Amino acid sequence: MHGGCYVARGDGAESTANNQQRNGASNMLKSVRSALKGAVAWIFVGLLVLSFAAFGVPEIRNFARNPALQVGDIGFSANEIRTELNREISNRRAQADGGYSLQQAVAEGVPNQVIQQIASRAALDQQAKALGLAMPRDLLRDLLARDERLVDPETGEFNATTLQAILSFYNMTPQQFERMMRSEMLRNQLVSSTAQGAPVSQTMIDAFVLREAETRDITYAIIDEDLAEAGAEPTDEELQAYHASNPAEFTAPEFRTFTFAALRTEDFEDKDAVSEERLREVYDSNLERLYQTPETRTLYQARFDAEADAQAAAADLKAGKPFEEVAASRGLSLESVTFEDITSADIIDPNVRDAAFAEDLGPGGVAGPVQGLFGFAVVQVVETTPATTQAFDEVRDDIRTALLESETRKLLYDAVEALDNARDTGAGLAEAATAAGKEATRVGPVDAFSFSPGGAIIPDVPGDVLREAFALEEGAESVAREFEDGGGYFFVALEEVTPAALRPFEEVAAEAKRAWERADRERRIAAAAAKLRAAANDGGLAAAAALAGAKVESRTVDRGELGAPEISRALLEDAFLADIGELVEGAAATAPARALVEVRAVTHDASRANPAQGQALRQYLSYQLDQELFEAYVAAVRDDLGVKTDQRAIDAILSEDG
Repeated sequence: MHGGCYVARGDGAESTANNQQRNGASNMLKSVRSALKGAVAWIFVGLLVLSFAAFGVPEIRNFARNPALQVGDIGFSANEIRTELNREISNRRAQADGGYSLQQAVAEGVPNQVIQQIASRAALDQQAKALGLAMPRDLLRDLLARDERLVDPETGEFNATTLQAILSFYNMTPQQFERMMRSEMLRNQLVSSTAQGAPVSQTMIDAFVLREAETRDITYAIIDEDLAEAGAEPTDEELQAYHASNPAEFTAPEFRTFTFAALRTEDFEDKDAVSEERLREVYDSNLERLYQTPETRTLYQARFDAEADAQAAAADLKAGKPFEEVAASRGLSLESVTFEDITSADIIDPNVRDAAFAEDLGPGGVAGPVQGLFGFAVVQVVETTPATTQAFDEVRDDIRTALLESETRKLLYDAVEALDNARDTGAGLAEAATAAGKEATRVGPVDAFSFSPGGAIIPDVPGDVLREAFALEEGAESVAREFEDGGGYFFVALEEVTPAALRPFEEVAAEAKRAWERADRERRIAAAAAKLRAAANDGGLAAAAALAGAKVESRTVDRGELGAPEISRALLEDAFLADIGELVEGAAATAPARALVEVRAVTHDASRANPAQGQALRQYLSYQLDQELFEAYVAAVRDDLGVKTDQRAIDAILSEDG
């Protein structure tokens, strides 16, 4: 048995949280819980995505009686899938400029994406269990303790009140939260084990580099309105028919009228609120814990059952015998009796601690025998690192910043809570804002891009507020929402919705004429391009263009720069996919002109390759191979377990939500 008996390698004593901060957190709890996008939501989401962003679905391990989705031994009910789908739609709605509906989600295949994510996550959970992977509780605790978002700025300690608010809001027990985090981290182990830098052959790298150094000789002709047949004046019947067949071009967007109240963080800042005395008080109360680094020592330590053996070892060490030999005589390695950079608090035994950290015991010094809790100890100091202290002036600004942020945040939360309390009495948003000492703003009618019906932009409406207003039902009021930049909260009350409607032809006749003429011009130019292409197929592009009076140019173009200013980038990219002698058609650089491109020659010049491209391509291809390996691994795990879906149950989910 070696000297580890005397040293605590775990956590130190738990620090007591600051009473004033606890009281402030308690006062804020009601507001935090009432805000779906409030002060704690981002922390919770952050914890989820940090460990496994690819499958950011919360832990769901219920066994459903009639599962809509079955993955191996785990079943998921229709309600669980509906919950995940609604969460994904809400996320997309928050990111979109305006609303995002279930119908849009279905059109984009979102329900199937959500189901596949749940299935993959469940498969990996079961694979982790089958492999016997484990996640110690200490690791989970350390993960939370190191998260700066959960640390009290005044005490520097983990703020359990904030985490409890998160769990309460999401109706989760600490045990459920722990299971969820363990599952996320175990899946992360599987992900990292299957994606560790797949090897890429040099032959593949060389081929890709040579491809990037490719150049092509092309001939191209521009077809504009001068080469097209003459246009005609549209009749009223043609314009009305165009209006009727292109309703999207003439439909007025949905307009909404709403009231909002914004509580910005800067409105609650008071830089004079923190006195010098308060700064000094925080410094003094946290001096030892935050601003002092205790002395550390690296020690050799061995334990003996008999005092005589300990005395002999101490004498040998004082005579110059290496500690390694003393340890070897007891069947121990030097590593096993070495304790690096420990503080006096790390040593449990008080007698050994006092001896090992005696002021007169320097590097090389030997202490002992010392009678301790588990026998007799002999200690030798290897090296010492003196204690340090940060002066008050060094950390004054940091303390002030932390206190200001804390005080400002508390004032902000108090204001949110005051406004919420006023609304709880039945007051409308404008009245509640006034009662809370704030001002509400009425906006509208306005569309999702902040334009009025007349086309003028309505200023000073935050994008977050506008998106929320277009996500609410008519007559509804939002709970407190946090601005995406984290700079405060806002409330929205939607008063009126004017649905999108087709504007009558008489109102948009001028617009219809301009749109018809634009479409007719594009049609005539496209017809001229088709005619020139047919001629070029018979006699070559240069000869056909000359006969038609089209402008013809010849260039050598580079794949990287794609340098032909009169041709669109998309068309030039198509030209790099074409065979020699092939014609490709597409947009010219200036609409509505068209262009025809003929590939004349292809050159691969390795001397033009950038040496840095090889390494960049290697990294990129390695990443792509990692992704493919991971996807293949997940697919194999899913196949082994079996994934079954009840399409009728899933259809019922979409029908209910619709």
